[in-house]
Amino acid sequence: MAAYTDAATGKPLPELNQALALLVWAWFLLTVIFTVAAMRSSWTLLLAFVLFDLETLLLAAGYTVGNSQLLLASRAVGFPCAFLACECLAPFLVRIVAANGASQIGLRRRGFGAAELPCSTYPRGTCRTSNLLYLESSVRLGSL
Repeated sequence: MAAYTDAATGKPLPELNQALALLVWAWFLLTVIFTVAAMRSSWTLLLAFVLFDLETLLLAAGYTVGNSQLLLASRAVGFPCAFLACECLAPFLVRIVAANGASQIGLRRRGFGAAELPCSTYPRGTCRTSNLLYLESSVRLGSL
């Protein structure tokens, strides 16, 4: 940050916005690749990546032209993006907690063991009972 700070006043130099814009443009290109890869996954994940693409696009454009309205719009898109990302992550966290000591927090008593999770928690076309049992046994043995 010292390279982008005025030594006399301590305020950020105008070049800081351009540097941030280059960083966010790079992230935008990477997330577009992730979005293309997520097309074969769940709708929630795809929509989260589309919103994240839009957010990074607005951020990069806002930093490039110095428009505070674009930066505000990117923050507004970030909230639903974060919500969808949490929705995508929740089933996987439940499985990990259920497989790694769920008896300590009481999940197994409520029927949330790794082998009892419904197929709707898995990406489309990957749910098999043998996969669920393998996940549970491999996590117990520490092989994952």
